[in-house]
Amino acid sequence: MKKLITLCLSILTITVSFAQNATITNSLNAKLNEISSNDYIKVNVVFTDQVNHLYLNQQFKENNTPLNIRAKTVIREAMNLANTSQKEVLTILKNNPNKVNWHKSYWIINMISVEAEKSIINQLAAHESVDYIELYDHFTGKPIEIMEVKASSEKSIGGIENGLAHVRICCSHAQ
Repeated sequence: MKKLITLCLSILTITVSFAQNATITNSLNAKLNEISSNDYIKVNVVFTDQVNHLYLNQQFKENNTPLNIRAKTVIREAMNLANTSQKEVLTILKNNPNKVNWHKSYWIINMISVEAEKSIINQLAAHESVDYIELYDHFTGKPIEIMEVKASSEKSIGGIENGLAHVRICCSHAQ
């Protein structure tokens, strides 16, 4: 009997250690404890997968990559990573329109800002691709949102190169 209990506890410990749950910040946890299950709350959902800028920089240096190619590569890598890693979470959000007010995807920092019911936030916290969730107002930077790239056959002389999306950056540091 003692061996059976030890075996069960061992299996339980291993199972719990492999369960991947996102970190919920202390301020968000306090807020979640204050609100009812039907209340909406704004949060930032930050994903575990982020662009490895150090690796990219090392590759650029080793290959003597021109600066204009570096910028395009970093943008492309960040947008592709965000588009692929956010798919499952976006599906959860889109499949619960009565529990989600809005959501917005970002790519410089692989994250989604969302306003949803407490149950959805808890569901997102259990998702394996999510690193941590914080209150919306606690994010100090302003990430850049994913832009749709619309192909065009027209040449843009003196403008943005075809195939590249423009970037909207908040003028938060202009004072």
